[in-house]
Amino acid sequence: VYPVGTNENTLWNHDKLRELIEESIQRYQVDTNRIVVTGHSAGSAGAQELALRSQDLLAGVMAGAFESIIKVSPCSVEDLPFWGFGNIS
Repeated sequence: VYPVGTNENTLWNHDKLRELIEESIQRYQVDTNRIVVTGHSAGSAGAQELALRSQDLLAGVMAGAFESIIKVSPCSVEDLPFWGFGNIS
């Protein structure tokens, strides 16, 4: 599943993304040990931020065009498998 953008002045509404994941778990047969968030460029920033805020829901993170506006260190999510690729300087 993926969210449709909003008209808000932020890139991501993490509370809404968390609600989306939680609702998906309730409605569908979701293997909660396999929920992975991924994003590229601005989506990478959102994926990293969601990982920081919702580690309890996720099994991993894939962040493309990794150098993002929030500069999250993979060490910040040390209990999650984290794959960052592209644009790392």
